[in-house]
Amino acid sequence: MKEYGFDPKFVLLSLVETFLAFIEYDEFLKFVVTDERSFKLENFEKVIALKEDNKIKIEYFMYQKFLKLIEKLKTLKIYIESNVINYDDAPEEYFDPITTLLMDDPVLLPSSKTIVDRSTILTHLLSDPTDPFNRSALSREMLIECTELKEKIMNYKNSKIK
Repeated sequence: MKEYGFDPKFVLLSLVETFLAFIEYDEFLKFVVTDERSFKLENFEKVIALKEDNKIKIEYFMYQKFLKLIEKLKTLKIYIESNVINYDDAPEEYFDPITTLLMDDPVLLPSSKTIVDRSTILTHLLSDPTDPFNRSALSREMLIECTELKEKIMNYKNSKIK
């Protein structure tokens, strides 16, 4: 690892510092907790175990702040899991065909005439400037608002919340 200049302890401590920089940003922490692809509370707890086994050195103040971050993440996770709303009875047209998640901001792709969530297609466009359904050229400016469908989805979500 030294040959390639890779220092895993440095990387880990950099990640700790990065998360601590966002400790007061609840919206960010909410996104972290709801990201099922990469968030595992156990990984945060492993950092504490490494510190307690003296395998990494973390300054006292930073360590205390990291413990608070873990508690905050645990609390957020419990809150989010207890407030999950079941959308299984939603009409098929409300779901993004790529992610299969309920859409928030549906847009029409002009060449394939497929409706997807704006965030999904914008993520796709970061690496590939084509329509994922027919490979035609596509840019963010070409996306067509689906205001009527967006309103239907918002009404449906609001009815489920009540």
